[in-house]
Amino acid sequence: MRLRLPGLLIWLVIVWILLWGDLSVANVLSGLAVSILIVIGSGIGSSSRPEPAERARVSPVHLVGFAFFVLFKLVQSNLALARVVVTPGSRIKSGVLAIELRTDQPLVMITVANVITLTPGTMTLEAKGSPATLYINVLQLDDPEAVRRDVADIEARAVKAFGSRRARKELSPPTGGRS
Repeated sequence: MRLRLPGLLIWLVIVWILLWGDLSVANVLSGLAVSILIVIGSGIGSSSRPEPAERARVSPVHLVGFAFFVLFKLVQSNLALARVVVTPGSRIKSGVLAIELRTDQPLVMITVANVITLTPGTMTLEAKGSPATLYINVLQLDDPEAVRRDVADIEARAVKAFGSRRARKELSPPTGGRS
């Protein structure tokens, strides 16, 4: 359901009147003025809305799969980190990787960065640009390419869960035979 601009203005005026507790011409006019300022200031009424292919689309099935994937990765990384900590003589080989994401969707970038930070043994230090380059501190950096593949996997799953049509199309493998 999309809320149209006149409906939004009417709703804001009603809220204004309810907050003041007095239905008067002055309150209706001042409520309308404040509502217009809120709409203009927030950019709600602007035409800079993303095209339908650019808007995030939630896929409930992929979202549930993504949630289970994140839970699995959390358990897996906790066990790996515990093994490193309790193993006598184990050597920690930490490092920072710069990994460029393939999509420029802000919601996907934020999600990937947060999943990385939530995972024990890794932390997103910075995200720059569009598509974002994530700078990730990895506590046990044995195989940088494995970390890059893991981040690409998290990104692909996040795009399937709530990426735009364009992002899903860009990350989907090309169809057809092998060359």
